[in-house]
Amino acid sequence: MYKLTLITLTLIFTVGCEKDKIPYVIIDDPTLLSELYSNSSDTLQIGASRYILDTYLYRDYFPGVPTPKNPKHPLIASIVLRNLDSLTIPNTISIKKLYVIYNQLIWPSNPIDTKQQVFPYQLKRVSASGPEWGPENDADVVVKIIDSSINKEYYLIAKNQEIFITNK
Repeated sequence: MYKLTLITLTLIFTVGCEKDKIPYVIIDDPTLLSELYSNSSDTLQIGASRYILDTYLYRDYFPGVPTPKNPKHPLIASIVLRNLDSLTIPNTISIKKLYVIYNQLIWPSNPIDTKQQVFPYQLKRVSASGPEWGPENDADVVVKIIDSSINKEYYLIAKNQEIFITNK
């Protein structure tokens, strides 16, 4: 009976804690922040191609049922790596990490492929279930890009990106 009670209490405690888990990590690290800013540029040259970062940051206020993996109104970061010359982005170029910076705090994430590659000169990615920052405030967005053909990493930044609200 003691073992059964202990197991039951353990399960209740574990499940109870699961619902309070936050699905994202926030980093307050001045060293990382400094490195991201000092290693990033707003236009990136890889070979003969130039790239910029287009972003759309928003909080989704459409009605819905919150879940442990989806806070009430999470920040969503939709990003596009765009070749300025409209040349096809080689498959050796990839986006490995996304950092949204808001008031010295960093939300790092691993953006996923949206499977909506309309143009061959764009790479689209999205990170969802982020912190409840904004809306109607600005954040900086940094992406870590890898060129696997030469095993080199780059950082591209888009500064002062507005966090929008969707509710219509």
